[in-house]
Amino acid sequence: MKLKTAGFLMIPAFCCGVLLSFLIGWVAPFSEAVTFDIVYLAVAFGVGILLRQLLTVKLPTAVNLIFVITAVLLLLKGQTTLYFLTTNYYWGWSIVWLIGLVIGLLNTSGLHLSAILSFISGSVSGYLLFDDRLFVYVLIVALLVYIWQTNNRIAQKIIVSVSVLAITITSVDDKVPVSKRQKKFSDLIIFSDFTRENKIDVTTWKGNYWYYVNDQNRLSSVDDYLYHEPMVHPVLTYHKGAKKALVLGGELGGTIREVCKYDQLEEILVIPEDYDLMGKVKDNRLFQGLSANSWDDPRIRVVDMDLFDFLEESEERFDVIISDLPDPNSLLRNQYYTVEFFNLCAARLKPDGAFVTQAGSPYFATKAYYSIIKTMEQAEFHTVPFHNQILTSGEWGWIMGSKKKVTKEVVAALDFSDLPVKWINQEAMKMMLSFGKITVDTTNTKINTIKSPVTHQYYTAGNWSF
Repeated sequence: MKLKTAGFLMIPAFCCGVLLSFLIGWVAPFSEAVTFDIVYLAVAFGVGILLRQLLTVKLPTAVNLIFVITAVLLLLKGQTTLYFLTTNYYWGWSIVWLIGLVIGLLNTSGLHLSAILSFISGSVSGYLLFDDRLFVYVLIVALLVYIWQTNNRIAQKIIVSVSVLAITITSVDDKVPVSKRQKKFSDLIIFSDFTRENKIDVTTWKGNYWYYVNDQNRLSSVDDYLYHEPMVHPVLTYHKGAKKALVLGGELGGTIREVCKYDQLEEILVIPEDYDLMGKVKDNRLFQGLSANSWDDPRIRVVDMDLFDFLEESEERFDVIISDLPDPNSLLRNQYYTVEFFNLCAARLKPDGAFVTQAGSPYFATKAYYSIIKTMEQAEFHTVPFHNQILTSGEWGWIMGSKKKVTKEVVAALDFSDLPVKWINQEAMKMMLSFGKITVDTTNTKINTIKSPVTHQYYTAGNWSF
């Protein structure tokens, strides 16, 4: 087969490769990772066929069937199957390569060589459509096809040897652009998606998951309860008679999971900051551990509405408001920690209502944390700050506010013994209320407003490099 013919055969295969990439990205919840699995498997499969022709390998049909079933599972479930094989990223790609190679060695379908090479080149180039090296790879594949068709046994053996060596090296080389998103993380990405406002990634290591929003580690399945239990239980245990709760944000589901543990709540209204993000993760099995399928609770009512618009326009009143919104790491999100925002929240509370907000780190962004306290007090909240060490995220803080006077001693005496929780108890609550000596001077910390976004300035000037 001449170079011209090889190039012609690659055209429809290239289109199929592009279509395959888009199709997998649309059907599978693992988009980039599973697409690369398929392409990598295809390349290894082709190399395996070439080796079989050279070595005339013959193995029992039963062994052949085992590898075929494994390949089908890999194609259908992507990294789900890969996870059962290994949880190490670089070794994982080697496993995919090995499976594809063995399947190729065991292939007895009699597929024509040109068709196999056409499929490989099409798949690879289709996937690499989004990579600057596209034309280089396509040229290399076409050249390999041309040399292979010379029927020179020495040249063929050299090609096979170089191909095996090159692909095996790439499986353990972190400089190869396996995935644009993967390069940002040390652990294996198994989910990657985005909305108009946010980019979300999920990585895995040793059977646990890490959840990133806009490349920032938000939570981990290892210890998310160290965040969500302090977020919810102090405020709801303090307001024992709460019947109606409002949750602002909390799209990933952990906060809702804890709120739903209170049987006395008759209605739980959720206003997500990013409604599309909540929709993408709500029924995704990777997030079901966080939410414990709590989104199906009939008491939950989700409203797709701007947070400020709802707080300004609604006439509803709540016993408890839980603000699980992102850090003030941008001017847009600074607004969730302003006097204007806290005034609106206070207006939506009943006279004996209670409020809590996550407030970032009291140690890494100390001035931002104390600015939020002062700003809440400006909105006439009586405040009680507390914090906790989250193993995978670092030191985190919350601030509880009440329209009636509440003291640190009252919160320290809260009893969580009747709740189905993993960690929080009265001893833990006392510990969270203790800050020790403040090493940063917060005397002149200013109040945060929309026109004067000081909390955002304090936050970005924090000691995050630690």
